[in-house]
Amino acid sequence: MEEKKASFVSGKVIVGILIIAAGVVMLLGTLGYDIDIDIWDFWPLILIAIGIKIMVTHFDSKDILWGFFLTSIGVLLQLNKLDYIDINFHDIWPLILIYVGIKIIISGGNYRSRFGHHRKYKTAKDEDVKGDMINISAILGGGEYNYSNKKLKGGKISAIMGGCEIDLRDSDFEGDELIINTFALMGGIEIRIPQSWDVVLEGTPILGGMSDQTKTLNGSKKKLIITGEAIMGGVEIKN
Repeated sequence: MEEKKASFVSGKVIVGILIIAAGVVMLLGTLGYDIDIDIWDFWPLILIAIGIKIMVTHFDSKDILWGFFLTSIGVLLQLNKLDYIDINFHDIWPLILIYVGIKIIISGGNYRSRFGHHRKYKTAKDEDVKGDMINISAILGGGEYNYSNKKLKGGKISAIMGGCEIDLRDSDFEGDELIINTFALMGGIEIRIPQSWDVVLEGTPILGGMSDQTKTLNGSKKKLIITGEAIMGGVEIKN
């Protein structure tokens, strides 16, 4: 059985803290305290919090790079909201290209995930993957990935202003649970699974959505656990 990694910073904790903070500000306003604060001026804190979470809970260099990038974008946008600098997303969007370039250089055309799954960097739209770990990143693009391994061990899927389709209908896993961590930022992830698998959604949608559209056979003992965040994006599980 795939064990969950302990994390003291989860997506739900981040969202919960932000909601509590917004509630406190609104409550003080309704009680008559003159608080000149617009909570919508602090939405970039979501990006900062998620970026920090990625950096402190992941150990792969590419994950840390993404966490740092997301945190940096959030800091710049927050400083703009507080009128410390005059900048907006239209001014800093080329940073996305810089990030993609750095990631390609780090990957070197080939990359190995921390799970040990090695594959050639490809831009093909349809790819048959033989490894037992899922490690997919769709950035400003997308692709289709078909898994047929009967001993899957979980993994991670990221879609950043892109999309990907993962077909697991010909695959399987040992034990009762399979954990896949997802991250969708202004992008989409679609996962197709066998009807013999049950789905448990433990992710956190933030201005996005995570949906289970599967039909499960009665008496199913296999459980797919989906974790992660969907920020202005979506994660869909289908048959």
